[in-house]
Amino acid sequence: MIHPKPRWRWLVTGKKVTGAAHQHKPCQDWIDWRESQGAVVLAVADGHGSEHSPHSEEGARFGVEVAMRLLLDIPEKIEPGCLSLVKHYAEDQLPRHLVTAWAEEVRKHHSNHKLEELVPVPKPKANLEMKRM
Repeated sequence: MIHPKPRWRWLVTGKKVTGAAHQHKPCQDWIDWRESQGAVVLAVADGHGSEHSPHSEEGARFGVEVAMRLLLDIPEKIEPGCLSLVKHYAEDQLPRHLVTAWAEEVRKHHSNHKLEELVPVPKPKANLEMKRM
């Protein structure tokens, strides 16, 4: 797929910062961004920041990694200029794909690390795919 050459470059900066109420706890947030085909893809996740959620940083990281993977894949699935299809995908399908893929990453992590407290995540009712127009 050929995409138009970008006219300008993006400059994005970001940082994980522990909030004032959590100064003596590790930061459980995650952030990532990449420039791709003239646009910037950005994902952030706010961890629980609670001692009752000791794996919150991993959950936030998995959420950002999955979101980046799904968002970076959008241009390969649709023709340039089909903004209505992007809107439809973002509103109707992306949340289901994100939750399903995130839950799978969490399950893999729990299984690889023999963690006890796996919270079940419901599977989405439909696994819709974006169709090329």
